[in-house]
Amino acid sequence: MKRFILTSLVLPILFLGACSEGNEDEEVDQTQQENDSVQEDEKKQTNEKDSDRTEVDTFGGDFEAVAHREDIEKVKVGPLTINVVVSNLVKGTITDSFILDNIGKENIDYINIGLEIDTTDEDINFSSEHLKLTTNTGESFEAPHDYMSDQVEMQYIKENYTRSRMISYLFETSTVEEVESVDFLIKAPTDNNGQPLGEDAEIQIDF
Repeated sequence: MKRFILTSLVLPILFLGACSEGNEDEEVDQTQQENDSVQEDEKKQTNEKDSDRTEVDTFGGDFEAVAHREDIEKVKVGPLTINVVVSNLVKGTITDSFILDNIGKENIDYINIGLEIDTTDEDINFSSEHLKLTTNTGESFEAPHDYMSDQVEMQYIKENYTRSRMISYLFETSTVEEVESVDFLIKAPTDNNGQPLGEDAEIQIDF
């Protein structure tokens, strides 16, 4: 089992907690690019780690990647191309008080999914509510966890430029040991009249 550096918890939380509503798009893009770069570097480090080491200590808490998948599937949904690069089932304990206040509980189980997104058209409607997930245990989510996930709205996804995003779903009734597979549903974006552009894509991730 591969060790995985869990930027999906720490980096998005720091980003979302630090940004005020008055931030300019440029600042958001710069922060996201820095996050993207760190995530890429850490993914390379992951491949060099001992496969039996799964525990990760961060300043935000102690976490363990229980299961790990890479190179899952690439799909085209209307003008969007979405590559599901990596996914992890993670459990751990939050030790940072600021993060704890925003997550709401100390011991957590969650899944993170790393995406690469590019588009040929920015004038579409697409948001986190287009990314739905259901586990084999029957737990379902209408959108990723706001505080633990990167932004996927079109104002952050530029035309002809690939953006890396990490999204997370925080389990409420399931544990990572119980989750054997998930169905990841990507709803098609819509035009300004609310009409879907392309077909929905459903991806099964087996652990």
